Amino acid sequence: MARSKSTPNFVKTEDLLEVLKCDREYLIGLVKDGSLKIGIHYLDLRSKKSQRAMYRWHFDNCVKYFATPPDERVQ
Repeated sequence: MARSKSTPNFVKTEDLLEVLKCDREYLIGLVKDGSLKIGIHYLDLRSKKSQRAMYRWHFDNCVKYFATPPDERVQ
């Protein structure tokens, strides 16, 4: 899994999905419903002109979130 030199704890969506064994729609749904927090679980690195998100995921925080049982997750 490749990590960015400028953001070493952050990985691309494809790399995170491979580790978490979930699909893209589920992961993005957690962003949309506010379960995953910007700055804690992910960054959006899209350019100012782009309408399409370019997410990078904080690997350790996302793995910790998914390892926590749903009823124990802090919202």
